[in-house]
Amino acid sequence: MKKIFKNIFVGLFFLFLSSCAWLKSAPSDFLAEFKSKESYKPLKFFNMIHPELLAQGSKILMPPFIPGENVAATEECHKTALMMVRGAYDAFQEKKSRWEIMTKENMERSDFIIEGRVVAWFEPSWFSRFFLRNKTKILKIEGKMIELDSGRAVAAFEDEIIAQRKEIFYRDLGYVLGARLGNRIMMEDKMQKKEEPKGEK
Repeated sequence: MKKIFKNIFVGLFFLFLSSCAWLKSAPSDFLAEFKSKESYKPLKFFNMIHPELLAQGSKILMPPFIPGENVAATEECHKTALMMVRGAYDAFQEKKSRWEIMTKENMERSDFIIEGRVVAWFEPSWFSRFFLRNKTKILKIEGKMIELDSGRAVAAFEDEIIAQRKEIFYRDLGYVLGARLGNRIMMEDKMQKKEEPKGEK
């Protein structure tokens, strides 16, 4: 089962890796200010299906989220999906977490995969932006975290972010959504570890 999931995503993942030079760069000035209040907000929906599977590893394969049915597969959408990966990566690094985002060199060691879709992408029309001053941007995602050996879902999630400032780009919103997801995984991991001694009694 592990090989099946990796084969499905390996092509997309190598495309992601080819544009991954930004992994070691610093976030934008906007994100440096914005993430303190947005990256730690709870996801709209997060359901732990098999929380016990979190103990099976710590290495996550996270291919860029694909466009959903009503979302155009544009370059901006692809960049936004890459920034979701960057957001999760930075969240793990910031907390010096045991969790890791896998790269080309070590993807074969992955324990989990996060499959996701961008299901809503809203931007006002040209007329609305310039004449009605409507700066609203909406980005919505959904997906699952899967344990590769068993193929079982660890968790399912949905999230949405709305911004109303013209200097905010979709890739900034994507970064925040990725960071929220990373922070939630770390939180659930801590909760699961606290419950382990109770189960042993």
